This record gives sequence, C-alpha cells and structure tokens, in this order.
Amino acid sequence: MTPTRPAPRRLATPIRVALLVGGLATCALAPRALAEAAGAATNATPPAVTTPANVAWAAFLARLEETGRAILREDLPGSPLDRAEAQRYLLQRLAATIDAALDAESGPPVVSLYSHKLRKYGMDSADAKYMTVRVSGDGTYRLYGVLGTAHHIAFQLTSSRDGYRAFDSIEREGLDADASGEFELLVSATKPAGWTKPWLRLDPEATELLLREYFYDWAKERPSTFRVERLDRPGEAVPTEPAATRALFDAIADQFAATVPKWFAPALDDRLHRRNQLRPPARSASEGLRENAYGSGWFALADDEALLIELDEPEAHLWSFELGSAWWQSLDYVDHSSSLNGFQAVKSSDGRYRLVIALEDPAVPNWLDPVGHHEGVIIYRYQHAEPGAVPPTARVVPLKTLRDHLPADTPTVSAEARAAEIRMRRRHAATRWAP
Repeated sequence: MTPTRPAPRRLATPIRVALLVGGLATCALAPRALAEAAGAATNATPPAVTTPANVAWAAFLARLEETGRAILREDLPGSPLDRAEAQRYLLQRLAATIDAALDAESGPPVVSLYSHKLRKYGMDSADAKYMTVRVSGDGTYRLYGVLGTAHHIAFQLTSSRDGYRAFDSIEREGLDADASGEFELLVSATKPAGWTKPWLRLDPEATELLLREYFYDWAKERPSTFRVERLDRPGEAVPTEPAATRALFDAIADQFAATVPKWFAPALDDRLHRRNQLRPPARSASEGLRENAYGSGWFALADDEALLIELDEPEAHLWSFELGSAWWQSLDYVDHSSSLNGFQAVKSSDGRYRLVIALEDPAVPNWLDPVGHHEGVIIYRYQHAEPGAVPPTARVVPLKTLRDHLPADTPTVSAEARAAEIRMRRRHAATRWAP
C-alpha cells in the first residue's frame, strides 16, 4: 500500500516585490511571512537586523538608492519610454558593476563579454563586440589566441574606477599574428628584457583591458578567440572574511555611483545645443579609441517628420552612424535598423550618402529606426579618418515630402527587404555573442 504524502505547506502571506526610488529593485518580505518562511525552513528565529552583516547590507542598499535618484532629475527626458529605460539602465549598470567587482577578486583573470545587448554603456558601437579582462596596475598578463576576420581589432587599457578613462592601445596590425591568426601579447608596466613579441604598457591606474572587434560585413566576418593568463601571480585565494565582503560592498557602490551619471553631461549637451544637428567629428583625448573620431547630435522628431542626414563618403577605414537613448545606450540594433555602417549604407546616384531618421519606415535606403523614440542621441564614428573631414549635415523635413528631398532615382525598399535585413542582423548577433 502506497502511503499518502501530506500536501506541501504554503506560505500564508505572499512575498511583496517593491521597487526602490530610482528603479533599484529589492525584495521586501512582510514580517509575518518572513517569520513563517524562516520557521518552515529551519524552525529557527530570524536573525536580528542589527548584526554587523545586516548593517553593512542595509548601508550598501542605501547607497544604491541614493545613486538611483539621479535619473529623477527634472532636466532629463521624462517620457514613459525614457523613464522605463532609465530603470533598466540602472539594473544593467548594477549587474555589470557587481560582475566586475566579483570578477576582480575571484582569482585568475578571464576574458568576459563586456558591453552587449544586456550591458549597454557609453554609446556602445553597434558594430563592435566588446570583451574585457580585469587587470591590476602592477600585474603582468599574457593575452593570446587566434584573430578572426573582423574589419578592425583593437585592445585598449581603461579604468572604470572614476567612471571611464582610456590609456594605451594596440591594433591588429601591431599584434604580429602569424598566417593562421595566432598571436601573443604581453601587458605589463615595463617591458621585460629580451621580450621580442608585441607589448602593451600597463598604466598603474588601469583596471581593465578592453578588447574591441568591429564588424563591417555582418553577414561574413567572424569573431576571434582570446585567452589570458596572469604571469606574476598565477593563483590567489579568494577572500571570504567579513571585512573583504564589506570592502566589496564599498567597491560596488563606488563604481555604481561613478558610472551611472558618467554620460549624462554629453547627452544633455547634445540635447540642449544640437537639436536635429550634428557636431563635427573630433578625436577624444581620454575616452574611446585614439584612432576614432567621434561626432554626435540629438534627434527630436514628431510622428510626421524625418531627419535627413547627408554626407560625402568619409575617407576612413570604417565609418558608422547609430541612434541611442537619453541614457547613452545604443538602441536595439538586432531587431531594428537603428545603426548603419559604411558597408551597409547605400550610396545615392550622385555619390553622396543620405540617411533618414523617422519613426515610420520611409521605404527608402538607409533608414535609421529610432525604435519608438521621439528623441535621443546620434553618434557617428570615423575610424582612421583623414583630417579635415567635412561634417555631415542634418535637416528636418516633412515625412510625406521626403522623396522631394532625395534624388529622383532613389529606390523603394520593400517590407520584404527590411525583413531580410533584420534576419541577417539576428544571425550575426547569434554568432557575435556565442560562447
């Protein structure tokens, strides 16, 4: 005879999930439910909230909440879409910051995905695969692997300690890869005597080695394989004592506070001074790749308007345009054509390029889809561009008369052609972010 099993016990009071101000999520348990849950599991009294561990945790959450309030500022975009994205931006920043802090103290370094569809930050390039290696300024690291066929590959030392800073970098051509693509790079503060292979100077303030691969022909180019090892201290124990955990809380809260508002200033500057305009491309002294020239602007459109961007073909190794949110995150470039590069863009019959931002598909080439956003940032990159490039121009035109402002032979792009483009983007994304 099979014995009858008692029905599982159910909690009388459900768990309430509450959102802190600024979009930071924490779980709040009703006192009675908390006691029942603890008692059912262990038949023990819940711990007192005044223990040092709980005090440290509460202080940590308070600091996160304080940083989260930054998105409630009245001078930042306030549409429901923008506010929803702001909360997601906070969650993404928090997740990335926690990952970085745990990785930094967890022993041997590894190559990890950095900015991708769940870790967007600092107007990440839609063409790039970003990877990172956590480094210490006094360490010695060996990076090796097999280079893929990306249009451009570059490694750069950076720091996220005070938001974002960039240091020395090296490009594909400097890696001396063999015919099969295999390479080896030493990263250290000083170049060892007798070392003859590629070397990258490690700044004492650096906290990451950022690996970038830029893809131009998304349908054909393939990612590289990268590996890393630390040579000076190959094995270290992971600290688990309470003091180390409290230090970890502080490190996460510090970096979260530094990175969340990092890009608000340039976004607000474009929003205030470059509404439906673009600034000329310029190289950055401390951010981004040194070989990149960056330009930016702000689109602000009604449903029946289009922003027409016109430019001569840049003399550059790579050039691209993409749209982003008010929080300096690229818009969805996998399921939408919110980005275009020089390989993907279609040239007009007069030799110029014309890109169109509009909320509705205008059925012409080079549509930059704002993914439902009436306003947001425009970023363009010219890589290894010749100096003195003529900046692109931008002007608002009525959507219904858009073709009057384009060459007469501008082709019509069908819904089927748009769908084929999105399928290509999805296939490439699956390849780019595969383990």
